[in-house]
Amino acid sequence: MYEKIKQKPSIVMPLYETEREVLECFMESVCIEEKISEEYLILYNFATDCKYAEEIQPQLLQYLLPFYLKCVREYVLEENPIAREVCWEFNTALFGNKKSIINAIGVKNYHDIMSFYIELVLESMTVKRDEILYWVPFFNTTIALAEDNIKNIFLKVLQSTSEVKYAFFSYLTVLLFREGDNLLANGNEKDFWSSVMWDFEGGTLNVDFLWCGETVEFYEQKVTKELIEKLFDEIKFLLQEKLGIESTELLYEEMNFSFKSDFFEKRKQEFLEKISIAPAGYCYWDVL
Repeated sequence: MYEKIKQKPSIVMPLYETEREVLECFMESVCIEEKISEEYLILYNFATDCKYAEEIQPQLLQYLLPFYLKCVREYVLEENPIAREVCWEFNTALFGNKKSIINAIGVKNYHDIMSFYIELVLESMTVKRDEILYWVPFFNTTIALAEDNIKNIFLKVLQSTSEVKYAFFSYLTVLLFREGDNLLANGNEKDFWSSVMWDFEGGTLNVDFLWCGETVEFYEQKVTKELIEKLFDEIKFLLQEKLGIESTELLYEEMNFSFKSDFFEKRKQEFLEKISIAPAGYCYWDVL
C-alpha cells in the first residue's frame, strides 16, 4: 500500500531541526528492507520540522513516509527503542500539524495512514505479552488522530476474532472493577491497570494528545452494559479456558454488580474526563 517513491527528491524545504546532509545520507544509503538502525534517528528531527512547518515538501514527506510507518509498526509490535523515538515524534506531528501534513501527502494517503494505524491496533491486541493491555496507549493515540477512527476501530473489533474481542473485553473490565478485584489483572493491579488507560504514544510527558468531544460522546454512547454483555457471551469459552468455569461465573456476577451499583458508569465518566483534559499528573482510581 505504501510503496516508497523510487526517485529520491532534492531537499528544498527549510529545515530547522534536521541536518540536511545527514538526511540526504539517510536517503542515499538506508534500504527500507534492512533493520532499523541509529541512522533512523534523523527522522525524529525531520518529524519535528514537520510538526511546526506551515508548508511541508510533498515529495520529501511522501518518500520518507514508508520509513515512518515501518518505525510505527516495529515499535508497537516489537518495542524497538529507536523506532519508539521516531514513532512518538511522528505521531505528534500527525496530531499537531494535520492540515500541513494532509496538504503534503494528500487526503487519500492520510486516510491510508489511519487505516494502517487501525489495523495495527487490532494486530497489537493479539500479541502475547505479560501486560495484556500494553496496546492501549497506541489505541488511545489512534483514536485521537481522527474523529472517525474510534468508529472504525469499534466496528472492526466487533467483527474480528475471539482473541481481539477478548483483548477488548479485558480493557473494558478496567471500567467494571477496582484493580485489586479484577480477575484478569494477572498481578499488575496498580501501575499497569491504573495508568495506561489514559496513556498516549506521544513521548514521556503525554501532554500532546487529547480526545475530542465527538470521540468522547461516541465512546460514552457505545461502551454500554449491552456491549460488555455481548462481548462476554461471545468470548465466554475463552474466559473459561483462561480462568476456569467457577472464576468465569464469579466474573459474571461481579460484572452484574458493577452495573447495578453504577460503579461502571461512574468509572467510565471518570475515565472520559481524564482522557479528554490535559492531566496534571496521574491519579489512581483506587487511592482517591
